[in-house]
Amino acid sequence: MDSSEYSNIARLEDGHWWYVGLRELVGAHVEEVAKGRQLSILDAGCGTGRTLADHIEHRIVGLDHASEALLFARSRNRAVLRAGVCEMPFPDFSFDLVVSLDVLYHLDVHDDSLALREMHRVIRLGGVLLLQLPAFESLRGGHDQTVHTRHRYRRAEVEAKLLDAGFEIRTLSYRNFVLFPVAAAMRLAGRLVRSPSKGASDVRGLPATTNRWLTGFLRWENRRLLRQRSLPWGLSIFAVAARV
Repeated sequence: MDSSEYSNIARLEDGHWWYVGLRELVGAHVEEVAKGRQLSILDAGCGTGRTLADHIEHRIVGLDHASEALLFARSRNRAVLRAGVCEMPFPDFSFDLVVSLDVLYHLDVHDDSLALREMHRVIRLGGVLLLQLPAFESLRGGHDQTVHTRHRYRRAEVEAKLLDAGFEIRTLSYRNFVLFPVAAAMRLAGRLVRSPSKGASDVRGLPATTNRWLTGFLRWENRRLLRQRSLPWGLSIFAVAARV
């Protein structure tokens, strides 16, 4: 990821609709796994550390290979260390929960299957992985250049990789389903005015009313749609998988 993008994310993520929706979705799953007990959680590819910053009741370790990201994560008083997801410096069965959000698709992750096997290794029996990845190569655009995207995924591909790594899949769905048609149209339209290889971040400030509407759409999707069915398309793929 371009180093400037970390500061851009850190500046906006507290209120930005994309990050608010993702934090609330992850938070709901964290509490389902916890069932009132304290968890040991690994944020594998923690970035700025904001995603789990509110869950102070749990023991959270952040891991990222980018020194720029760890500067922000450490400022949130998190236990963080610099390492990659393909070779994690933890013993087997170290964590109740591993969270990996928009990490495995990066150019720096040379083997996503190996990274998933590493996550499986460090999760305790009965523990859970929360995984998110970007969907559909056809949606590749300037933002992918900025964040150093190696690959965008299909659901069947993620399913195969999780099963191969030894996980039992509990939830596997596209998300950002409601906003997909608009976002896809914008991505495709963007190709008419600039090359997809030209970097341009999608993380930008929006008018407050627009941001509230987008946040509301994601909340409705999180609470209503994703709880009931696997969605047929979306901007991202979200998985809940267990080590059994």
